[in-house]
Amino acid sequence: MQVRRQDKYRETPFIEVGKYVNYVLEYYEIQEAKKRITIGNKSVFVATDEPQVLTELNLRWFSVTRFDYNGP
Repeated sequence: MQVRRQDKYRETPFIEVGKYVNYVLEYYEIQEAKKRITIGNKSVFVATDEPQVLTELNLRWFSVTRFDYNGP
């Protein structure tokens, strides 16, 4: 998932991190329903220009999904 903050604030409205998480959880629900399985360890790669995004994700949703970050 890509979360841009620093260079896009003038072009697009601010999107709360929770909205991204809702889409991630919806994606996993769809995959589980299609494949009729339970995905235990949900993992998401986060591309962002704002490292604070990863901190917020892991603080608020650590019990649901693991978020990895490869940033500067």
